[in-house]
Amino acid sequence: MLNFKLLDFFLNLLVPLILAAPLVIPAIVASVRKRGVVAAKYMAKISAVSFVCGLLPPALWLSWNPTTPLSVVLTQPAPGDYPTWQLVCCALTLVLFCVLMAVCQVRTFTGLVVSAPLVGIGAAAALTLGSGFPETTSQDGVGQLICFVGVGVSAFFIILAVLIARSYVEKWSGPPAWGDV
Repeated sequence: MLNFKLLDFFLNLLVPLILAAPLVIPAIVASVRKRGVVAAKYMAKISAVSFVCGLLPPALWLSWNPTTPLSVVLTQPAPGDYPTWQLVCCALTLVLFCVLMAVCQVRTFTGLVVSAPLVGIGAAAALTLGSGFPETTSQDGVGQLICFVGVGVSAFFIILAVLIARSYVEKWSGPPAWGDV
């Protein structure tokens, strides 16, 4: 039987949202004021993609372990003890998603400021799913906060590296030809 408390899930997710709001909301508002509807659509798309990029790797890799049957995975919190290869695969998938998102979506510094915390919120949300079960402790909340900060800062530097690399590539290759625009 699924014994999940939705209120506990949202309360544990509230702290990362409150911490990210002072960064994300002013960046979105400033961008929308400067560029209008086009920026609003861009920010909505980059926000959704960033959240999903942070949510999917931990949800896919850390919701199970090789010794847990599927019936337990679907009705209980995450197992908590993982083999090293599973943690490495989760981290590599998260890095890959951040790089792909940065290459395909993030074009500006505002996009970087918006996307990095939302990747962290997505990862914290994946770990917060386990906090809705009654067997969780306050250490889970601390772990979710550390996850939010660690993944958010890591995503910031990964996306920043892609933006810097893109600027050097564009600088060396020259302006695009008229047909490429």
